Amino acid sequence: MQTGKATDVEAMIMDPLRVAAEARRASRAAKAATTKVDFFTMARGED
Repeated sequence: MQTGKATDVEAMIMDPLRVAAEARRASRAAKAATTKVDFFTMARGED
């Protein structure tokens, strides 16, 4: 990355890898979101 080809390497290799990693991350987050459980506390009426 310290040569004149750095911009070419960035555009041809690094950017597509970055996009693919973000897509995997978003997919994993979406899949996890579907299993989310919301817990709540109900008053038991014992005072």
